[in-house]
Amino acid sequence: MNQFNEEGQKHGPFENYSEDGELIFRTNYLNGKLNGLWEYYHKNGQICIKGNYVNNKQNGLWEHINENGRILNLYYRII
Repeated sequence: MNQFNEEGQKHGPFENYSEDGELIFRTNYLNGKLNGLWEYYHKNGQICIKGNYVNNKQNGLWEHINENGRILNLYYRII
């Protein structure tokens, strides 16, 4: 978790936490570029936004979700 490759680029699963220890976001990097699932969290721990990255660009279905788990918005990004 939160590792870097030999070139100093983010590589593999990454998580970011607030000063209070709450998970802010979870994502994955491949040689410094966003690749794979990206999730951003509400303060209550529920997912707020989730989607997929390919080569540092949003790709596929993205969801915006309220704190109660209701989907507020869906949209597609295609690269």
